[in-house]
Amino acid sequence: MAKPTIVLDKNYLQGSTAAHMLQLAQSHQLLMADVLFYELISSSEPGRSRCFAKFPKIENPVILVNHVGALLK
Repeated sequence: MAKPTIVLDKNYLQGSTAAHMLQLAQSHQLLMADVLFYELISSSEPGRSRCFAKFPKIENPVILVNHVGALLK
């Protein structure tokens, strides 16, 4: 059975814990829009590190997508 999909946004990522992100990654497929990825890598420290540290230490914890509009339809 396919996992349900969740599209992450910056506010949710900033407000969640690493434990919660791990739980989500185990039960859902996590998507990140390319604009969020760019926003995170271009943001200042320590906020950038805090956000990336919340992702589980697994290969490809999120799927990077170019445009979310089609997914939201």
